[in-house]
Order: sequence, then C-alpha cells, then structure tokens
Amino acid sequence: MNTYGYNGKILWVDLSDRSYRVETPEEHFWRLYGGGGLAATYLLLRHTDPGIDPLGPDNLLIFASSVVAGMDAPGLARFTTAAKSPLTGGIGETRTEGSWGPALKACGVDILVFSGRAADALLVEIGPGEGGIRVVFYDAGNLWGTRSGRPWTRSRAVWEKTFTWLRSARRASVWSGLPPSSRTGRFRSHVWAWAR
Repeated sequence: MNTYGYNGKILWVDLSDRSYRVETPEEHFWRLYGGGGLAATYLLLRHTDPGIDPLGPDNLLIFASSVVAGMDAPGLARFTTAAKSPLTGGIGETRTEGSWGPALKACGVDILVFSGRAADALLVEIGPGEGGIRVVFYDAGNLWGTRSGRPWTRSRAVWEKTFTWLRSARRASVWSGLPPSSRTGRFRSHVWAWAR
C-alpha cells in the first residue's frame, strides 16, 4: 500500500475487557474516506446499530486524523472526534486543532476507536512500540472525582496518569473522559492538553 501521509492503521480499543486490535484497511478505504469526519462517519454507520444509547457501551468514540494531520505546519494539526450524539441521537462530530492530532499520528495510527465501558476508572497509554503500537491499561481510581483541569495542574505525576494519553518522543497529549456531573446530567466532556 502506498501510504501517502497515512499510517494505514485503525486502533480499536475495547474498554470492557481491556483489549485492543489493529486493523489495516485496504488502500481504497483511505482513498474513498480520506480520514477525519468521513472515515469516522463510515465507522459509526457500519459498526453501530440504530437506536443505541449514545452513552451506552455499544456506542463508539472515534478520534480520526486525515491525510495532512500530523504535519508541523499551521492549520494541519486537525483531528475529528465523533460518536452518536446524546443531544440529537444522530452523529455528533467536532474538528479540533492542536497537538493531539499529530501525537495520534506519531503513535502509528490514523484512527483511534474506543468501544465498550470500563468497569472502573481506566487510563489507557498508547504509543509507538517495538514492532508497532504499544497499548497499556492502568487502573485510574486515584483520579476518580478529580475536577477537569486539576489532574494536570496538581503535579506532573498526576498529570501523566490522566485517563487517556498519547505519547511520542517529542510530546504528550491528553484526552480526558469525564463522568457526568449532577449539573450536566448524562452528558460528558473531553479536554486535551500538551506538554513538551
């Protein structure tokens, strides 16, 4: 396969049983969907059933970069986050710019898909490893109940244990999945940050 800016890999992480697998779609997948929002929409339509609970374990949470994501140039560090929306019941999608997209690419994948539901607070470390991608699962009960923003402002040790983080040789990026609060009901939020 001619990669032309892609790693050509989708990383599927199942939070229910703490497992993962790497999928390597054929070249026509990348040429047809181009990564980002198109690929995320395709994966949601193909791998979720109509009528699922948006906050249930059958929903997918997808982070997808595109062909130009990961380049060190202004405007090219974009990535898409997509899932079934709890607000509309349709596909919810956002595009974000920052170091998280390039860090995802640096790990050797173009798309990261979370499925299932963790029984307890869970930290997932994803990074490049020998012979491919390295995924390690850690218990993160010590962070449960921590307000958003606090994990990475208290100390570096706590910051490094934030729920999900990506790491490359040059940077670390954080995605924090937060439980709903009494004020927000069933909705969740995500926050990302970086450090050199």
